[in-house]
This record gives sequence, C-alpha cells and structure tokens, in this order.
Amino acid sequence: MKRAYIWGWHSKSQIEAIESLRKSSDIEIAKWYSNAGNSEYNLNNVIHRPLELKTSSCSIPDKEYNEIYGHFITFSDMYSRVTFAKGLTHQELINIFNLYIHYFYNDLKETRADIVLFSTFPHFGADYILYLCAQAQGVKTVITFQTLFANRFFAVESLEDYLNIKKQPKHSDNALKIEKTVKKELFYMKGIKNRKKKCCLSLIRDAIRLLLPQSKPMSLTGVIQKFQECRTFNAVFFDATVESVDFNKKYVYFPLQLQPEMTTSMLGGIYSDQLLALEKLSSLIPDDWLIYAKENPKQTPRQRGAFFFKRLQSIKKVQYLSTSINTHQLIENSQFVAVATGTAGWEAISGGKKVVTFGRPWYAPLPGVFQYKENLDITEVLNFKIDHSKLEAELNALLDVAYKGVIDPSYNQIVENYSDEKNIGYLKKFLKTVL
Repeated sequence: MKRAYIWGWHSKSQIEAIESLRKSSDIEIAKWYSNAGNSEYNLNNVIHRPLELKTSSCSIPDKEYNEIYGHFITFSDMYSRVTFAKGLTHQELINIFNLYIHYFYNDLKETRADIVLFSTFPHFGADYILYLCAQAQGVKTVITFQTLFANRFFAVESLEDYLNIKKQPKHSDNALKIEKTVKKELFYMKGIKNRKKKCCLSLIRDAIRLLLPQSKPMSLTGVIQKFQECRTFNAVFFDATVESVDFNKKYVYFPLQLQPEMTTSMLGGIYSDQLLALEKLSSLIPDDWLIYAKENPKQTPRQRGAFFFKRLQSIKKVQYLSTSINTHQLIENSQFVAVATGTAGWEAISGGKKVVTFGRPWYAPLPGVFQYKENLDITEVLNFKIDHSKLEAELNALLDVAYKGVIDPSYNQIVENYSDEKNIGYLKKFLKTVL
C-alpha cells in the first residue's frame, strides 16, 4: 500500500474518493495539505503564511540542491501571485525559497512518502518546491489537470512526461467531432471586461489586511507597491492600446495570457516572459508584417508595470490592442496565430489557422502547431494545410490517454447530467491505477 503525500484534492468528489480508498486500505495518507474545512494541514497557510512554517535546516546533497536552485526564477514568477510576496526584496525571496526547500525536503523524508499527488500543476511556488524535492528524492509524483473537453483529465508523473503526453498509455475511448470554426464558447471568459482598476478601493481593502488577521496577509510595503502598480497600469494601459486595426495588413495575432498564471509560469518555460516571445516573433516575421498583441481581459496590474510597457513599446512591428477588438476576427484574418501556451492556439487550429507556440500547450502534438525555434521557416508555416479530419483523429488519439472524470470542479458545468457519485467512481478508478 502506497503512502501518499497529497497536495490539494479538496473538492467534494476528490475528498470522498480518497476517503473511500483510505477506508478500504487502498491508500495510506502520509500527509494531506488541503483547503477543506476539516483539514489538519491547511494548504493556504503554507502558501500565504511562510513565516509560520515550522522549519529546520537539513543536509541536502549538493547535486540535488543545485538542481532545485536552478528553478529559482520559475519559483519567483509563480510566487509573485501570492499577496505576501508583494514588496519582498530579492534576498528575502531567496530566503523564502530556501525555507520551502528545507521544509518539504524534511517533510518528505519524515513522512516516508512513496507518492505525491497534485490536483493540478504546481503554480504557487511552494507547491513547485514540493514537486522539485520529490523529484530530487526519487519520490513518484502524479499531476492531474483538466482538459477543455467534458469529463476528461490528463495525468502525468513529471513535466517531462507532459511534454511527451501523446506517448502515455491509453485510458479512454474518444470519438469527438469538432466543428471547424475558431469560435469557441469558453465558459470561464464569459462577461469579462477590462475596466480601469479601482485603486483607492483596493488600497482600503489592503489596508484592512494590515489591521485584521487575514488568511492571505500583506506587508505595508506590499500594500504601497500594489497601489502604485494599479495607478501606473491605469495611467499607461488605456493610452498604450490601439482601438482599431487594419485587417488588410499582413499580421500575426498574439493574444497575451493572464499573468501570473499556471499556463505561463509552469508551462511557458522562459516564455512566461511573453515580451521575450514578442521580441523573437518580431525578428522572425517579414519587415512589412505587424504583430497584433491583444491583452487578456482578465489581466490585472500585476506583471504590467511601467517597464513592461516601456519594453513593449520598444518592440518593432507590435501594436498593443484594446480588449474590445474581436478575438475571432483577429484569428481569422491573421497569417497565423502565435501564443505562449494559450487556448487561442486551439481555437486557431480547430478553425483551420496555424499556430506558432513558444511554450508547451496541451495541443502541441496536433497538426498545424509549430514549436518556435530560431530558424523556424515562416514559409513552411504558411504553406501547411490543416486537414480537419486528421486534426479530429489526432485530437481523439490524444484524448485517449486522458482519464474519465472531472478534476477541476469549475468544469462540472460542461458535463451533461454531472453527478458527484459518478465522478467519485471515476476518481477512485484513477487513483487505484496510479497507486
């Protein structure tokens, strides 16, 4: 019986699936970090209250430590989404980074865990260190993540496995029919509008954090920094955006992704820095082409400071578009689409438009997807024709490695006649497979 160290897995059906397996002695829980009300180990406290961690230094072999330390930039990117990170100096980030290393390295040793279960890709910083420590110690890791398709989720043992997901064993049969159109109804984008941020209201709320106990605390420096970022964003964003475009121009459409977020910080690689992707793209395309870069409607002032806009404005051929310009028109009239890892790439290829990816999205193995490289031949991209029937076949083959079930409860709504009872059964079957 495996001793499982669990991170997340706190939705109703996830909890019941694990508890059922524990009662039947199919799983032994070494430790379970969760945000469920009755959880012994609170996940949010580990992420947002690092000063309260009970840590002690431990001896870590140099090779293992150096390997983990090589991921500091990725950790910093992820940790920037945590309110406590606001206002921290570089040195303090290094200290927190190392505290997490010692905390999880010790914890995995002391709990004698055989397997670490993640309910989604690590993307808060602390969970990424847990993943790296498990990998360093040779402890099996299993990461699940939801697909856009009803009742299907993927599971991999490492980021490297994710990069070769098509080679995973088959777990389901799929025969989806995909309409050939770039127009997709994404429930999580409905009703999203980019408006000026209410900086003063945000300042008041954050000031209250300083006075009252909070689950996600901030420092005074962090409150001031956040307020200044908000004012800068409001002052620059709306002046920097273009309200209309010429669809007759030759252009590449680059939809910027929300940051910080898992899809960029974990799956984007170095192109979590999306301006780097724009710089590379600008050098790749002909001089008479443009890049229409549209901001994500959900974007906040985080990672959109004054120097972001200064650097953006220095990139040749780029026009920074208003969020009001229709995404589907931008895809349809483009020469091709370019993304870090965004869903717009899937919208593009399923509508017959090619995509160049800088990170590693789930649809990377499908026809019409070109991974960026320095010597990428634009002519090859332009000349490639997407055979929609082949795309469907390749998609279904890819989904065949997915498991049945819903791992992210926000996706319950796209499952016809969803029931917790059925989903618990799917998750139990999955857990028995990986355990």
